[in-house]
Amino acid sequence: MTMSEGEFTIPTYIFLKPDQRRKLEILVRDQGLDLPSVLSELLVDYLNALPDPSMPAEPIANDDRKALIRQRRGELQRLRVRLKMADEPQPSWVTQYIADLEAEIARLERGE
Repeated sequence: MTMSEGEFTIPTYIFLKPDQRRKLEILVRDQGLDLPSVLSELLVDYLNALPDPSMPAEPIANDDRKALIRQRRGELQRLRVRLKMADEPQPSWVTQYIADLEAEIARLERGE
C-alpha cells in the first residue's frame, strides 16, 4: 500500500465475469473516465454506506441472531458446494470469505 496526498493506493486484482468486464469497459470508455477513479468512487460509496466501525454495534435480538446464523450457515454451505464442484481453482478471496463466515457464525453463536 502506498500513500499519496493523504490517500492510499492499494494494488489489487479485480475479479469480473466477462459480461461484467464488458459493462465496466463500456462505462469507462463512454464516459471518458479513468478506471482507478471509477473503482475508487465505487469503493468509497460502498464504505461510506457502512456503519462507523468505532461505534458499538447494537445488540442483536435472540430470534434475529438465530435467523442470521441460519442465513450465514446456508451461505457457507452453498459456497462449500460451489468449491467442490468447481472445475477451476477458485480465487483466494473465496477461501478467505469462507473463513470470515465461519468466524462470524462462531461469534454469533457466542452471543457477541
